[in-house]
Order: sequence, then C-alpha cells, then structure tokens
Amino acid sequence: MALKDMNFPLRIKINDKLSLLSRTSLFVSVFLMGTGGLIMISWIFDMRDMLSLIPFGATMKFNTALLFSLLGGRIYQFFFTAKKIEIISVIILGIALPTLAAYIFDFDLVLDNIFVTDTLTPANSFPGRMSPATAFSFSLLAAYFPFRSREIKGAFYLLLVVFLISLISFLSYLLQLGLNQRVFFIASMAIHTSIFFMTASLVLQLSAEDSIFSLVIWGKLKGARFFWKLIPLLIILPIFMSYCFLYAIHKEIISPEFAIVNYTVIFIFFGLVYSFILAKNLNREDAMQIELLEGLENQNTKLDHFKKGLDQIAMISKTDPYGRITYANQTFCEISKYLESELVGANHNIVNSGHHDKAFFHDLWTTIKNGKVWIGEIKNKAKDGSFYWTQTAIIPFMDHHGKIEEYLSIRSDITQKKMEELEEKAEAEEMKYKNKELEQFTYISSHDLQEPLNTMTNMTKLMVKNYASQLDEDGKKILHYTSEASKRMSNLVKALLEYNLLGKNRGVSDIEVGDLLNDLKLDIQDKLTSTNTQLKIDPMPDILGFPTELKLLFQNLILNGIKFQRPGVKPQIYISAERSEDFWTFKVADNGIGIKEDHQHRIFQIFQRLHNRENYDGSGIGLSQCKKIVEMHGGKIWVTSTLGEGSTFLFTIPDQIPRSVEQMSKS
Repeated sequence: MALKDMNFPLRIKINDKLSLLSRTSLFVSVFLMGTGGLIMISWIFDMRDMLSLIPFGATMKFNTALLFSLLGGRIYQFFFTAKKIEIISVIILGIALPTLAAYIFDFDLVLDNIFVTDTLTPANSFPGRMSPATAFSFSLLAAYFPFRSREIKGAFYLLLVVFLISLISFLSYLLQLGLNQRVFFIASMAIHTSIFFMTASLVLQLSAEDSIFSLVIWGKLKGARFFWKLIPLLIILPIFMSYCFLYAIHKEIISPEFAIVNYTVIFIFFGLVYSFILAKNLNREDAMQIELLEGLENQNTKLDHFKKGLDQIAMISKTDPYGRITYANQTFCEISKYLESELVGANHNIVNSGHHDKAFFHDLWTTIKNGKVWIGEIKNKAKDGSFYWTQTAIIPFMDHHGKIEEYLSIRSDITQKKMEELEEKAEAEEMKYKNKELEQFTYISSHDLQEPLNTMTNMTKLMVKNYASQLDEDGKKILHYTSEASKRMSNLVKALLEYNLLGKNRGVSDIEVGDLLNDLKLDIQDKLTSTNTQLKIDPMPDILGFPTELKLLFQNLILNGIKFQRPGVKPQIYISAERSEDFWTFKVADNGIGIKEDHQHRIFQIFQRLHNRENYDGSGIGLSQCKKIVEMHGGKIWVTSTLGEGSTFLFTIPDQIPRSVEQMSKS
C-alpha cells in the first residue's frame, strides 16, 4: 500500500469531528500556548510550583515557556489555517540559535533575563538560560515547518532527533538520575519541557500522510501489527529493568558491572522468547495466507478456464453505471459486426433494432438498477443491418457501499432457434387455417349432401309404394339396390358429420372411467345379451378428458370386438388400465377374428374397410373416430393382433391435455 493511500490529510480540518488526529493536534496546540503562558505568568509572580514539577528539579525557563507558546501557535497555524506564517519560526530560531551559540562560544546572552530575572538558578549554571538540548530542539522544530511545507524528506528526521533527546531527558527523571549523572547537554532540561517536546514531535510525526511512522502506527498491515506487539519488549521491559537495576545499584545491592551483564542477559532471553512467540504466530499467519493464496490461484485458474470457455460460446460485455460499454469480447464483435474500438465508449443503442418498445427497456433498467438480475430475449441489429436474437442475462455488480459500479451482460445467440420458432408458429397458423377451411368444407359438403340423399330416399320409397307391382324382377332389384345405396350414403354422411364435431364446444373435466364404463355397459346391455358377450372391466382410474368422446371411444372398441367375433365362439372383451410415468395406458382386448399384420396400419384411416359389407356391416369410420379422440387427449393408439386369435387395442391418455386442444375445444 502506498503512503498516499493511507488517507492522512496534510492539513487537518478543524471541523472534522471524526478525526482523532484533528482533535489531538488542536488540543496540543492549545495546551502548549496555554501552559506556556501560564508558566510565564508564574515567573512574573514567582509561582515556583509551576516552574519545576518535582522538588529541586530543573525549572522551565521564561524563554522556554515563551517558545512553547509560539510553537503551539505555529502548530495551530500549520494544521488549521491556509496561511503560511513563517515569522513564528523565525522568532523561535531568533531565540534558540543565539542561546545555543552562547553555550558553544561561552559568552553572556542578554536574552536570558531580558523579560524576567531568574533568581532560582545558581549563578554558575547560567540563570534564565534554557538548556542546550532545549535550544537545539526548538531550532529543529522551527526548521521542520518550512522543510515540511517544501516537502523535504529530511524534515521527519528532525522530529525524530527531538523525540530522542526529550525521551532521554524524560527517562532520566523517571529513573531518578541525579543532575550529576546526566549528560551536560540535557542535564538542565525540565521534566515538563521533555514531555512537551515528546508530545509535539509525536503529533507532528503522526499527522503527516507521507510519514513512515504514520504508516507503521496507523496501518493495518503486518508491519503495523508487529510494531504494536513489540512495544512491551522495546519500551515496558527496558524501563522496568532499568528502574530495578538502578535501584539495586543505588542501594549497593549489586555492582554496575553485574547490573549491565544481567540487564543484557535478561533482555536477550525475554527478547528471544517473545520474538519466538511472535515469529510462531507470524508463521501461522503466513501459512494460512499461503494456503489462501494457493486456493485463490487455483480458483483464478478455474475462473480463467471458465472465462475462456464462456468467451467461445457467449457474447460478453461490461458497462458502467450509465450504460456505456467498457468491454466487449471477440464473440460479441463477431456477431454484432462491430470492432471493439467501435463498441467501447458507446452504449447498447448501437445494436438497438427498434423491435422492442420503451416499456420493455424501462422494465429492464428498473430491474437492474434495483440490483436484480434481468433475463430475457432481445432482438438486436448488427452493423451490416442484419438482425439477430440473443438470450440475455444482465447482472449488476455493487461496491462495498451497495452502489452499482458496473453491469455484466452475458448473451447467447438464439437467432436460429428464434427463426425455427417463428417458422413453426407460421406453419401452425397456416395448418390451423387450413384445418378450419377443411372442417368448414366438410361440414357444408356433408350438410348439403343430406338434401339430395333425402330426395333420393323419398323418391325410392314412392317408387316402391306406387310402382313396385308394375316392375319385373330386374327392376325390383335395381330399385332395392338404389334404396340401400341411399341409406348407406346417408349413414356415411352422418358419420362424417359426427367425426367433424368430435371435441367441439365441449369442455375438459375430471372423469371417473369406472363410472363411465358402467353407464356405457347399461347403454349396450341389449347388444351384450343378444350376442352372449362376456365383458370384464378391471378397476379404472380417474383422468382428465372429454367425457362424451371418451365414452364413444370405448363404445366403438367394444362394439368392434362384438362385431368381428369368430363363428361359434362367444365374444369375450377385457378392459384394463396401467400407470406409466405421466400417463395411463388402456387396453381393450377381444377374442375375435384378429387382423393380419400387413393390414394393422390401415385400420385407423377413415373409410378403410378390411371386409365386405355382406359379412360385416359398418361405415368404416369408427376406428378413425377412436384415433381422433385419443389424439385430442394428446395420446396415441395402436393395435396388436394375431389372426384367428383376437386383437388388443391400446391407447394412452396423458395427465395433462394439450393446451392448444383445450383452447380449440372452447372456440
């Protein structure tokens, strides 16, 4: 992660209530100004308790308090105002550098007691003069601000030097070292002076976005976590051991040499143990990270293969939240006939065919803007003017704030399928139209045929009634044949009308097939009795269908079995049903004369007869009616037969009636 990504403002806004650094910087600047002013007042009114926080300790000089007040103002100006007031740094340097020079070149400095006279410091210790370390630290801090404004990298090292100097002074007080045990450079620095310097240098260091310390302390990476874990080892343990060993030396319990050796041994031992624990935890984290990375690599490999495969068969594109295309794969370019450079930056209006209305696209955009996936068929227009259809899925992707950042479109070319559907629809409409014409023609033809047939029948009856005595035997035969032909023709026309009306103006309903067959058995009881027919019916299911037509279906098959009985053999008919997946298979078996194998495919054709009328009467339309009734229900009918042994008619009735058939029956 780059330093610039850490999001630390160079100038912290005062109204940024959520910023901890903002509040801390404001507090430090106000504290330094206020405390510095309070200590200056204490010098003026001789309030000695404020000048040295510990008994007989070094005092914070008037000039030091003045410079801290100026430093607080400089920090406030640096962070919370837009103006660059370098005069404050100049004033600080104007006091700190001459003080430092006075120490180096050993001359009296008028500035030491220009504001107040220091009567608390011995004459041999430079009364009123701040310590060399204090003057040096102020010089570094004053130089920091112009260096920082000009983004000179060495500026942060100035703060580091100030922090180290003040830390040495603070620890000297904390470990209760006497003035004679300290280095001359920091010996006369007051404890609150060292605390102020540490605080100011830390705040300035941590408030800069390009400070390495900001990254380490405030970051979320391993280095930052490792730093915080090292604090007990690097700070708490050394301070604790130093205090203990110094106490033992002062009490003459141990010698300084022995203390140094034990300090070193203990620090190394605890350092190794603590470091081992940290290393073990880091190894565990690294192992988990390596395992995770390997899993991600494997997953990325699979995703890459998936993407390559998807690119081969699908049109892939990405758009920004406003619908502008940001990516289009090769398949998209090939089908749309556009170059990728022509698609990227445009929106999908470039392939709009004009086939869909505004409501269609309004629904599409409403769906995806609400974060939902939209799936549908879209007709598009290629660059060459040709049209193509796609099955499209548009997937919105959101950021961690729940805001849509892009859309992914996956399209499959279904042009061929769509063309086939349109052709099938056109063929179905044409067939429907032709069937309607044919039915109308059949109805009109059969209806109009009734009138001449009735005339022929009536005329034949009149001739038989009035002129039969005048005709010879040949004339009577001719008249008889004419009358019989008229009757047969009339029956055929009626059968044709009945065939045409099957399923018309009748609704689909639930049918208890057992009850339907019992009613049918009562209707044909005379026929069963007169022919000594044995009819056996197994338990029947409940189905969905056309009751009248289904009753006619069973009636035709039963009467067909009675009609084609073998001479001298009593007819036996057996009806059963068997469940098969999502339909029922019904069987109507008889012990009649049977059907030759090469004739079995002809028997369901209209007006097809396998026997002459002298032996077996009928119109030749019954089995055609059966076939039409079964197909109305969406099923199939067929026959298995052995000549001289009998036949078994089988047909299926699905659980669901075809919707087209149901709609036609109601029209």
